[in-house]
Amino acid sequence: EIFGDLAQVALAKGELIEHLPDRGTAVLNAANEHVRAMATRARASVLLFGTNDADLQAEDIVLDADLRPSFRMRTPWGSTDVRLAVRGQHQVMNALAAAAAALACDVPLANVAEGLAAAELSPWRMDLRTAPSGARILNDAYNAGPASMDAALRSLAHLEATRRIAVLGPMAELGDHGAHAHHEIATLAAELGILVIAVGAPDYTGATVHPVADIDAALGLLDELGSPGGGDAVLVKGSRVAGLERLAAALLA
Repeated sequence: EIFGDLAQVALAKGELIEHLPDRGTAVLNAANEHVRAMATRARASVLLFGTNDADLQAEDIVLDADLRPSFRMRTPWGSTDVRLAVRGQHQVMNALAAAAAALACDVPLANVAEGLAAAELSPWRMDLRTAPSGARILNDAYNAGPASMDAALRSLAHLEATRRIAVLGPMAELGDHGAHAHHEIATLAAELGILVIAVGAPDYTGATVHPVADIDAALGLLDELGSPGGGDAVLVKGSRVAGLERLAAALLA
């Protein structure tokens, strides 16, 4: 919102890379053009992570029924199989970043794989539970931005269900890009066959979007979750200001 666009954010973030000493290591996301370009600003060694054309790569990524990824991790220190306790395919890139930092600090590869398998997230991040109604509730209400919203919707689409619903709050602090970003997320949801209940977020627009004023109104639309033959899966996600963890708690009560 303050920097104007991602290029300006990257320019400022890159100052961290510039100030790493010669003996340091910059761990950079090869798949993000802004981040990959920071390698030219580094005096330190650079480790790139990604799914291809990187020092650390994830291959043969598979998600189980509960969205937990497993993959083969190839690194300059060797290769190993990794299974994550956290949920969502996007967590594979986070795991590679953590692995690169650990390996650069001389943590043995086997210990890295063990650590990744045991790592847990803070509350309200990709927390998947089954409600008394039988509906599966994916609570990712901690925060939201375009990238994490995209990832969460794709995770919801991966869940076995006959009906998928995303209860979405606003994505805050996007400045002039806000309206367009919300429209893009609504469009993605429609492409994935996901119904959107937009809570206090009028910038989500489209034929599959049902706008409501508050959490109580959203809960009213969700009264029939888990009804016979429903097979419902529900994502709950929004920026911190939305407080949608209260809605997730109500669905699980």
